[in-house]
Amino acid sequence: GKMERFRGYCMDVYTDAAVRFIEENQRRSFFAYLATNTPHTPLEIAESYASPYRAMGLDDDTARVYGMITNIDENIGRLLEKLKALGLEENTIVIFTTDNGAQQRNRYSAGLRAGKGTVYDGGIRVPFFLRWPTRITGGRQVETIAAHIDVAPTLLEACAVPKPKDVRFDGLSLLPLLENKQSHWPERTLYFQWHRGDAPELYRDCAARTDRWKLVMHLGKNREPVSELFDMAADPGEARDVAGEHPEIAGRLREGYEAWFKDVSSTRGYDPPRIHLGTRFENPVTLTRQDWRGPRAGWSSDSLGYWEVLVAAAGNYEVTLRFAPAADAAQAHFRLGTATAVMPVEKGSGEIRFEKVPLKSGPGRLEAWTESGGKTIGVHYVDVKRL
Repeated sequence: GKMERFRGYCMDVYTDAAVRFIEENQRRSFFAYLATNTPHTPLEIAESYASPYRAMGLDDDTARVYGMITNIDENIGRLLEKLKALGLEENTIVIFTTDNGAQQRNRYSAGLRAGKGTVYDGGIRVPFFLRWPTRITGGRQVETIAAHIDVAPTLLEACAVPKPKDVRFDGLSLLPLLENKQSHWPERTLYFQWHRGDAPELYRDCAARTDRWKLVMHLGKNREPVSELFDMAADPGEARDVAGEHPEIAGRLREGYEAWFKDVSSTRGYDPPRIHLGTRFENPVTLTRQDWRGPRAGWSSDSLGYWEVLVAAAGNYEVTLRFAPAADAAQAHFRLGTATAVMPVEKGSGEIRFEKVPLKSGPGRLEAWTESGGKTIGVHYVDVKRL
């Protein structure tokens, strides 16, 4: 419930915390989720990790990425060794997986097409390793398609925990496949949608996948849907479009995708959950570009977005804006409902603070930006503290 500063490399710090958590909870059932922020930009890693790969002739970015992966390997090894030392190795379910394909195109991808930000397999096919010596025989590879939606049902069945009655899972428990007890597995279609923006769009960078077939769709220049069909058994690199040879399969997968999109869009809209300000649970609140909305929201240096918030209690708030050091004198702006504030920014400054801003309770749109020479740029962070 409070911010703390740690020294060390990010993944080492996270693993240290996970190890401590396991030690503290070793005598009861526990769930540990260790989410790394590596390998990802910024590609920061000690030279001792990157230099062996650079010596192989790899470019600097690729060497740094593989150095980061080596660090991940070491930390996962530390975690597994801790489970073994505590006598938890045999009856602990360990899953290793990732969220998407490679960001840098020079990385090894086993011949898969494209990368992160696409729904070709280079962007969505990821490793998934599961170890549970007490129940599952190792050394097997299961070829049946599966996805992240299957993880929760699998873990619930493995732990003999009944599914909540009022929750409908899209995924299936993979335990029968993992234990090699399933002679017949129902054929199903998995759906994928890459999205960046305020609301998903039908046909925009999407895919429908069965064990054999995969339909990839995107919006063309005139916003019309463009489709490609691949026989994944014969063409895992998605090099040959066979939609013209199998129009009935392409049509069936497209209809399935349309029904899926309608289904997942029907129960709620796409309005973002509002970030609550001024509660006793979190004060101050730090807003980042990760939660930006709006057509100019993004990661470029000239991006500009806003946050949908809910002021829990009326009162005076301290508002701090943090941004890239100003190249020239500028003005900093803050706006939320009827509350506005402006302050000059000196050249080289990267932070300003509005000491006392009166905010009304209720929902609103928080905006914060700097302006110089007629150019407006969104800030990196906004810290909002109820006084």
